[in-house]
Amino acid sequence: MFLDLNMPLMNGWQFLDALAPHENLLRGHCHIFILTSSLALTDMEKAKTYDLVTRLIHKPIDRLEIQAIYSQLQGERAE
Repeated sequence: MFLDLNMPLMNGWQFLDALAPHENLLRGHCHIFILTSSLALTDMEKAKTYDLVTRLIHKPIDRLEIQAIYSQLQGERAE
């Protein structure tokens, strides 16, 4: 799942907090890649506190980044 931090009504952090009660059911089945234009170190540190977050990616995302994500997920499936 790609999650943008800057969304209307509910930002990405609020979404992750709302997902937290379901974390045990989602672990291993749901990979969240945060998309952000922010370069703030605090955002990178905060992302690490959520177990479902696989990685924080800076926008704009390019084809090579998407291919790397795909390869990473395929590698996990093979294990």
